[in-house]
Amino acid sequence: MRKLGINIVSGLYPPGTVMPNEAQLLQENGVSRTAMREAIKILTAKGLLESRPRVGLRVRAAKDWNLLDPDVLGWYCEHGGFATIAPKLNQMRRMVEPFAAALAAKFATKEQLDVLRDAYDGMAKAHNVEEWITYDLAFHEAILAASGNELLVPLGNMIREGLRTIFTVSASDPNNTTYSLPMHKAVLDAIVAGDAALAESKMFEILQKSSEAIGYEVV
Repeated sequence: MRKLGINIVSGLYPPGTVMPNEAQLLQENGVSRTAMREAIKILTAKGLLESRPRVGLRVRAAKDWNLLDPDVLGWYCEHGGFATIAPKLNQMRRMVEPFAAALAAKFATKEQLDVLRDAYDGMAKAHNVEEWITYDLAFHEAILAASGNELLVPLGNMIREGLRTIFTVSASDPNNTTYSLPMHKAVLDAIVAGDAALAESKMFEILQKSSEAIGYEVV
């Protein structure tokens, strides 16, 4: 599934392409018929493939891909679509995360604040980029969870792989992590203090800097 999905989003099988028949796919990928059919079933559900009478299996137009599917978003970011999706993902984050931070300042429980503090502490003590990214993701997801709006938590789960790619690009420059840490601390402090307006503005600043760090300004 992953191999075929990457081949599609990377353009090896462009939209409109009729996929090789089952026998060819089995030979090329060295898997069982059951595994191949299951992979195709999943990719069809993700919006990448469609079965057309007298045509066969065809790659759907990019507009039909479910980019909020964690697998599809991750493949798209990693294999050729980053320049397209990164600014749009940060636009979506700007619509959601500042207000989520404001809600967290109002509604976060003690336990949720502890999770947020732990995530920040993990960022502060990270020994490498991978650790930093893990705790950075945890920090932002903790804010969504602390907002008191259960509908925001699945959103964080959906865009996690896209965020991982953005954070990887940003954290590859040590200067970015240097300025980013105090900005996250400012968000944490505002939420702990219950200052919704300050939490919202400080989160907005993080997203602005994130866009600058990856070279795509949020309009």
